[in-house]
Amino acid sequence: MPRPIHRFGFAGHLKDDSDFIRLKARYEFLIIEDMRDAGYVPVLDLDTFWSTMYDREVKQYAFTITVYGVYVGRKRSLLIEGMSGQGRLHPRSITSDKSRPSSASVTST
Repeated sequence: MPRPIHRFGFAGHLKDDSDFIRLKARYEFLIIEDMRDAGYVPVLDLDTFWSTMYDREVKQYAFTITVYGVYVGRKRSLLIEGMSGQGRLHPRSITSDKSRPSSASVTST
């Protein structure tokens, strides 16, 4: 049985178009973090929707950003990168930082 796809996102205003790329990436990251906190993971085959329009009256850009996700549960959402269009869940690759010593090997002087 296919999982229902939910839409996450928000709209806002930007004064300058020079930050579109940086802000889109930042907003996408924040939306996905909020999704994971709620037990959702992104649908990998559906790209993030980013729309902008210049509003001449207020001299700002209006934007909308949308990310699509499916519910997998709060614990599983931390272990899964996302779901493909075929319904396959892809695990996250979590790497450990080997350059830092473990707490067991640290000694105090």
